[in-house]
Amino acid sequence: MSGNGKREIIKVNKYWNGIKSPFITVITPVYNRRGTICRAICSVEQQTFRDIEYIIIDDGSTETIDDIVQKFMNSIDFPVMFIKKTNGGVHTARNVGYRHARGELVLCIDSDDELMPGACETFYKAWMSIPESERKKYWQIKAQCVDQNGEETAKPFPANINSLPYKKARKFFSMAGGEQIGCRVTGIMKENLFPEPNGIKFVAEGVVWIPLENKYKSWGINDIVRIYHKDGNDHLAGSWKIEGKQKKRDNLWSRVYMLNNRKTFGFSFSQYFKVMAKYCVTSIMLIRIGDKKFVQQNKLKGFINNFWKAVILVPSLLLVFCMNRRGK
Repeated sequence: MSGNGKREIIKVNKYWNGIKSPFITVITPVYNRRGTICRAICSVEQQTFRDIEYIIIDDGSTETIDDIVQKFMNSIDFPVMFIKKTNGGVHTARNVGYRHARGELVLCIDSDDELMPGACETFYKAWMSIPESERKKYWQIKAQCVDQNGEETAKPFPANINSLPYKKARKFFSMAGGEQIGCRVTGIMKENLFPEPNGIKFVAEGVVWIPLENKYKSWGINDIVRIYHKDGNDHLAGSWKIEGKQKKRDNLWSRVYMLNNRKTFGFSFSQYFKVMAKYCVTSIMLIRIGDKKFVQQNKLKGFINNFWKAVILVPSLLLVFCMNRRGK
């Protein structure tokens, strides 16, 4: 059984019980990615650093990947766990992976992406380069990615990023933009799991990551460790209308959570304003497609939130009107 009471079916290979404290746990949640999961699995198999374990979580796929995973489990020489669970969204699959992870560090990769062969070795060396007495201050190592065409997906960090005062370093982390990848401290992630609200299929990463960034430091490296493929498909079930409605619900829930816990997130006024504006636009869209009840069930709390909601609501109505006129 999982932490939220839902059933899990777990298989492990012959190395799982023999090696109980690997250095890095790699996690891949997967939902209907039979055509790309081999790419992710092969990239883990090719890692030069072998003190790892691999956890694959099937989040209630409607197409089987069992044969692919079983073949890999039988052939590989490090611990592998394969978990099948009911569909709940990638955030719930990550939580399951974190709960079972035994490594000191944990690395998540999507089921349509791939790691460079030296990725885990790079993260290991980066972590060991941090003085042992300082490591408790850090929650992740951030590294760089390229897309399938070899183009870098984010701005590189300054060469002295890790010697800068951390407030200044954080500005460079936030300014990098694009796709990066973090290898994180397992114990911290176990203590800071994603919320699992009923009916929500995706909880924004920032719900967990922003508070952690406020509490801990990140260690930045410019090594390219991941290939980010843009040709994937997130395979949300149902027609485009249902998919669109679900995405709007997911977005609204995450924004309401952040706004109702704004002190925890430490938003600047501009950041708060952006989240509030997105909340207003999303709530209007949901009401327009007949989902007013969901909006009412996920209310903003407090005078400040409701004051700024009232201020931003009219411009948001105009924005939604213009978007509809343009056919977006």
